[in-house]
Amino acid sequence: MKKLVILGSGGHASVLVDILRESETIVGYVDVKPAEYFHGIPYLGTDEELITRYPPSSVKLVNGIGSIGNLKQRHNLFSYFKELGYTFEIVIHPSAIISKEAIVEEGVQVLAGAILQCHSHISVNSIVNSGSIVEHDTYIEESVHVSPRVVIGGNCRIGKLSHIGIGSTIIQGICIGTESLIGAGSVVVRNLEGNSRVMGVPAKRREC
Repeated sequence: MKKLVILGSGGHASVLVDILRESETIVGYVDVKPAEYFHGIPYLGTDEELITRYPPSSVKLVNGIGSIGNLKQRHNLFSYFKELGYTFEIVIHPSAIISKEAIVEEGVQVLAGAILQCHSHISVNSIVNSGSIVEHDTYIEESVHVSPRVVIGGNCRIGKLSHIGIGSTIIQGICIGTESLIGAGSVVVRNLEGNSRVMGVPAKRREC
């Protein structure tokens, strides 16, 4: 079992630590500066110091960056360390329900009470947050954040770097283009092209 290093020390990182610390060995966390408190876990320094102290063969990483306005910071951090040869831990809360026929790729995080149905596919570095449901045959591309209590119907496709807001519903068969933002509580009833910004019931475009 490889030792784990948490990238970041904010709220999302804390949720991941709460899942991992009972069963995994966390050697520390990295961030631009030390947090005032981070669960008693040692501060290892910046990203550059991590690279110096822990080569890719010695640790696995956990991406603790959540959605800060958009997902590019999380995505870029993942890509940066992958290019250096590091691997990322899959984090699954014990209360999540995941079909044996679902696919969960590297670095995916499935949080408390989430459900992944058969033939759903969650691509690298994506988050399926607490209490969300991803129905059968839905494909979620890389670095997507499915927020808490989202329901995604069967046969949907969610483009990379998209953020699906809290409590939203995506009805069956919908395709959402890359880097889209679905506002909290929205109901998406038609396909969306890339870089869409929608909200409401039914979801409609809004100006950024």
